[in-house]
Amino acid sequence: MGRFDFPHQNLGVPDILIECDALTVVEACRSQKPVGEIQHLIQDILAIKRSFTSCGFTWIKREGNSAAHTLAALEASGSLTRNWVVSPPELLRSILRAEKPASSQLLSRM
Repeated sequence: MGRFDFPHQNLGVPDILIECDALTVVEACRSQKPVGEIQHLIQDILAIKRSFTSCGFTWIKREGNSAAHTLAALEASGSLTRNWVVSPPELLRSILRAEKPASSQLLSRM
């Protein structure tokens, strides 16, 4: 399996809330305990976590995680550019605009 890659350097964002629809991953990241075959991914996520002032993990229903699934599909099809964080694809922007109220509520509880 490949390495988890997240373009977080130079974003200037000190705090992050990571939403995930895989409860096992969320629990592993929170507890920092080994989890067999996905441990290499957990280690990558925890390494990224250390680069933020504050980093939280929360479980979200798959239906509420459409932005992540869209990113994964764009990456798998080779359609995601390296600068997607600075210039997100229109499909992703529309999803983020629609999800913004829910994300704002989660961030206010962090």
